[in-house]
Amino acid sequence: MAACPAATFTVTSTNDSGPGSLRQALLGVNASPGPHAVQFSIPGGGVHTLAPLTPWPELTNTVALDGYSQPGTQPNSLQWGSDVVLRIRLDGQSLTNNLAPALVLHSSGSSVGGLII
Repeated sequence: MAACPAATFTVTSTNDSGPGSLRQALLGVNASPGPHAVQFSIPGGGVHTLAPLTPWPELTNTVALDGYSQPGTQPNSLQWGSDVVLRIRLDGQSLTNNLAPALVLHSSGSSVGGLII
């Protein structure tokens, strides 16, 4: 992915849709040519669970989904073992059709990191 994304969309809510939701960010990613970045800044401590009722929009533009951007998250810094702290959890258990994938990426160069899936 390019060093400077065309746009950065920030998730500020665990809601399934609407302003600040992951769904709204993904719709923004698809609305214009990328590459884009999706970052997280959901208020409050602990793990934040995003549980869609229907699959999120399939991504057609290049995107970096960066769970490490959530405050309190920490990538692993140990050579042996793990001290990683993840704060964003994607959970598809609430999908109305539990056989459908919740998140689909259709573009090359996309990346997903720092998420509990």
